[in-house]
Amino acid sequence: MLWPWPPPSRGERLGILIGVVLLVIVFVAFAKFPIHGRWPAAGFGPEWDCATDVPYGGCIKKIAPPLR
Repeated sequence: MLWPWPPPSRGERLGILIGVVLLVIVFVAFAKFPIHGRWPAAGFGPEWDCATDVPYGGCIKKIAPPLR
């Protein structure tokens, strides 16, 4: 049985290899340095914690330490 298309050329194989390598680099970068929690939420002050995973999403307000 013959394939309906010719075998890939050397340039096509090189292009596929470069594309796969770039995808692996992007995947490793996102896995090693996640974006979640890196930027503060717009409009909230420093008393809000948006990096903590909260059920139903959103941010939680930090509890202020008691005054002495």
